[in-house]
This record gives sequence, structure tokens and C-alpha cells, in this order.
Amino acid sequence: MRSNYKRNGIFIFVMVFAAMILFPNQVKALVTEQVIDFEKVVLGTPKTVTVKITNDNPTDKTTVYFRFTENPCGFSTDPSMSVELPAGETGVLRVKFVPSEEGPCSGTLYVMTRTTRNAISVRGEGITEDVANIETLLKLFDESVNDGTLEGKGEGKGKGKRKSADNRLRTLRKMIVKAGDMIENEDIIEACNKLTNIYGKKLDSFATGDAIPKLKNMIQRIMEDLKCK
Repeated sequence: MRSNYKRNGIFIFVMVFAAMILFPNQVKALVTEQVIDFEKVVLGTPKTVTVKITNDNPTDKTTVYFRFTENPCGFSTDPSMSVELPAGETGVLRVKFVPSEEGPCSGTLYVMTRTTRNAISVRGEGITEDVANIETLLKLFDESVNDGTLEGKGEGKGKGKRKSADNRLRTLRKMIVKAGDMIENEDIIEACNKLTNIYGKKLDSFATGDAIPKLKNMIQRIMEDLKCK
């Protein structure tokens, strides 16, 4: 009986030792992102998203590798191929999109160690830059109002506040139309003054929303084309 116990003990020891050799501690690279959406990016313009990668093993360092599926159409990573993470540490992977062609682009980014693999869906769309003029500015203004990314700032309470906010949006739009009329009449100095006032004061005091930086960018480009001082 005692010899059977001894043989069983030796067998268990051998199996555990073999498991340690064949199946070492799995080192995992954890990423929180499952999807990266760059949305619309102007052709040739880089846009970067930062992804955090964590080595969740408290004792072993690991090398994390990055690979896109074929035809990444403008996607890249920095570092480009791999990074070494100490035990329990978090590193940063920068994923970049520089579209070279118009249209949607998608792929899969694999973040891998020798024992694990994470898949991140990556997508974006290459677009040509809109011409900056009063017509496209008004189009952006109207679209932003319709989708709720541009709202008027109202004073007062209740319906009075809503009416005040709507009036301010109408005033802003009229100012843009007026600047367009000045440009059409070749009154460039006054058009520059009007656009400068919209850019520097009226937009921020009359409106709020995520569209304001886009509107300011387009106004700035119009002023550059007009060579406003």
C-alpha cells in the first residue's frame, strides 16, 4: 500500500512539473477598446487615437505584438510592431489613420502575446476638404442646428429663454449672410470686420455646442482666403 502511495506521489509530481514546462504562466495583454472609429478624416491628414495596453501578469514581463489585417488603407501603429511591458505595467499604443483615398476604410488590429490575442475593429472614412466659403459655412451652420450640435444661448426662463436662444441663432445666421453680401459686393474690409466679430465674439456669446470649433475653423479659412488682417 505504501509503495502505491509513493508511485502516485511521483506520478503527480511528474505531471505538475510537465505542466509547468508545457503550460507556463499565461501572460495577457489587456486592451479596453474593442472598436476604434476615426469617423471622417480629410485626405492626407493624420488622426491619432491612444490605446492603453496592460500586462496583467504580476510576475512576468511580456512582449506585445501588433498586426493589421491585409490592406489597412492608411492605418498604422506607433510602435509599429511590438512593445515590451514589465509585469503589471500599462503601456500606450498610438493608432493612426492617414487616408489616401476617399471613402470608408476598415480593418482589424490584432494585439497579441505568445498566448493571447485581442482583436480591435478599426474604421474611418477619407473625405476631401470642403471648400471654405459663405455657402459652405451656411450649410454647416444649418446642418449643425438641425442635428443639435449648435444651439442658441438664451436668457430668461421657460419659453422666453427658448425664444431668446432661437433669436440669437437667427441673428448669427443673418450676420453670416451679410458677410457674404459684402464679399459679393467686393467690400472685403467690411466683410473681414464682420467675420472677425462672428469668430471672436458672437459665436461664443450667442451659441453653444460641439459644432463651434468647426464653424470657427471654416470662418478662419475664409478670412485667410480673403487675406483679412
